[in-house]
Amino acid sequence: MKFLVENAVSPKVAEVPKAHGFDSGHVRDYGIQNAIDEVGFDPAAAENRVLGSADNDFGFLMAKR
Repeated sequence: MKFLVENAVSPKVAEVPKAHGFDSGHVRDYGIQNAIDEVGFDPAAAENRVLGSADNDFGFLMAKR
């Protein structure tokens, strides 16, 4: 399983799955930490990653997409 952590979550959170052998990254690894939330969907989808966020509107954004 692969993970991508969105900018509303600390990059340290991405280190937890890594410590357990999972492929995990943060949007900062992609240089898109200042982009709008929807931009994070693209690398997650392209790499079959689970996208984690703490944004309250994240479910709405996913449904809209």
